[in-house]
Amino acid sequence: MKLRDLLDLRSSGDRNREKIDEAAEMRKRLSFLRIADAGVAEAVSYFSLVAGEYIEGCRAAGLYDPVANDAFRDSLEVVTAYLRELDRESTEKRFNDKAEKPEAGFGARVVLALKENARIVRERLATISGELSPADTLDIREELK
Repeated sequence: MKLRDLLDLRSSGDRNREKIDEAAEMRKRLSFLRIADAGVAEAVSYFSLVAGEYIEGCRAAGLYDPVANDAFRDSLEVVTAYLRELDRESTEKRFNDKAEKPEAGFGARVVLALKENARIVRERLATISGELSPADTLDIREELK
């Protein structure tokens, strides 16, 4: 292997670590948020759990998946938008009697987005780690019997 190839591998590994650290930072930011709505808070906790598994798997493999990192970014953006909307609503209530009600089902849409992003991250982790999904494992066991 030539020196240039070794340097390319090293820089690739450095980029991977940076991307993994970026995902870890987004997870950390999400985990620090305090959310009153139990459903949204539970969805954030679930995403954080899956995100932690992904980060651990990425660090072990030395790889990351850009689609999973996009799901991290999207989750942070969705929750931030949700909190901004709650803040706007609260401010309007405080200073204006004609406060607009938030869009019905806004929290439910946030929950769906977080669950979908968790699904994406879990699938991408399976790709990185080379593990089969539980459903695939069961299918294989059934076929072998």
